[in-house]
Amino acid sequence: MKNFTLNIDGKDRHLTETELKWIRLIGKFKKYLESHPELDKRIERIHAFNEQANHRI
Repeated sequence: MKNFTLNIDGKDRHLTETELKWIRLIGKFKKYLESHPELDKRIERIHAFNEQANHRI
């Protein structure tokens, strides 16, 4: 497995290939949500519903 070094916030971060793939995937997902704000609102409602359900138990 390959290792990568990224400079993040002025600090060198050592990442594995898998970690780098996850970071890229999260970035793509974030861009997708930014271009579809209605999905972001649905996710917020789901989180609110889950919080309410947790308090009932």
